Amino acid sequence: YFCRHCRAPWDSLRGGAVLSEAYARGGYAGDCARRHATDIHESAEHLLDFVARLLELASVDPGPGLLRESEIDPGAVARAAVRMLELDATKRGHRLSAAIARDLPRLRCDAGLVRQMMINLIGNAIRFSPVDSLVTLSVVERKGRVEFQVRDGGPGVSADQVLKRKRQNGGGSASEPAGRNLAMVQTLAKLHGAELKLTSRIGEGTVASVSFPAERTLRIAAPAADD
Repeated sequence: YFCRHCRAPWDSLRGGAVLSEAYARGGYAGDCARRHATDIHESAEHLLDFVARLLELASVDPGPGLLRESEIDPGAVARAAVRMLELDATKRGHRLSAAIARDLPRLRCDAGLVRQMMINLIGNAIRFSPVDSLVTLSVVERKGRVEFQVRDGGPGVSADQVLKRKRQNGGGSASEPAGRNLAMVQTLAKLHGAELKLTSRIGEGTVASVSFPAERTLRIAAPAADD
């Protein structure tokens, strides 16, 4: 269980290191090499921080007091999560994109834990989508609430199946990877007072969204644009 949540940033580290080594041996330099070096650094920092946070959360009863809150650009967190999963998505034959609304407010939250929530949801979407699907992470503001949405390219599920996943999620003891990923997201969302929702229709894929309470929205606009 512990290793599963570390897999995405670890894959990003490994893939970035391989590409950087290839560029170095080939005598290439420039933007591409710098980008992979940046990805390696970001993934390493996230992995180390997340391991420390998991150990911290496991040692005491989780509560809002454990959050390391700051005022963040939600679009920047979304783009960082997408970068970490790009290699994994490509290896599985998927396309991964970020759609960030313009003029988003800032969000008061624990940036590392929010990034991990997005990594888990994107990982689920990649797992359930057929080859050559588009998985999209969107960030919007709805009625004063910042909301992250992950839409997969899968076949969608029935209302009964959505209910089953929610029950697995609430219990936190599902045996399937999807259930464990959702249970982790639910735990981290609750620490923020946020809400995890799953919506799906047969033939239209599934949308997993995390909506943060309005009191966490800060009215200083953070410049962002669609990637």
